[in-house]
Amino acid sequence: RWMDRWENVGQFGFMVRDPNCGRVMPGPGGRPLIRYDIASEVLRCFREGSAVLAELLLLGGAAEVETCIDAVERTLADLDLNLGDVVETRVYLLDMERYGDFNAIYAKRFPDPYPARTCVAVAGLPGGARVELQVAARRR
Repeated sequence: RWMDRWENVGQFGFMVRDPNCGRVMPGPGGRPLIRYDIASEVLRCFREGSAVLAELLLLGGAAEVETCIDAVERTLADLDLNLGDVVETRVYLLDMERYGDFNAIYAKRFPDPYPARTCVAVAGLPGGARVELQVAARRR
């Protein structure tokens, strides 16, 4: 229920059933330590589930990054330019924890050598956006 207090917050998860059980052993300082051996099939399911969740979370922000780059690409095309003509980008991110996600998409979409780039964390963006991208391009 505590998550209901915030908009745009979700939770994701999955459950696996493991036939094994843990055992309690003495740990550091005499505190109990639980030793658990997870079944290999359950571990495989856990890894696959984690990969799917990671992909879903990436896609949640990735769509917005792709949309930004698509808009830049359309504007450049109207000027007979393309992403290879971009010499500088300015990136404004609402959440710097998404920088890695942004960077992965940026690296796929912009050709090497990459344009000079500045990335700034901001408190807010117009229209509730989480990312804004500005570019400077030149004719070659």
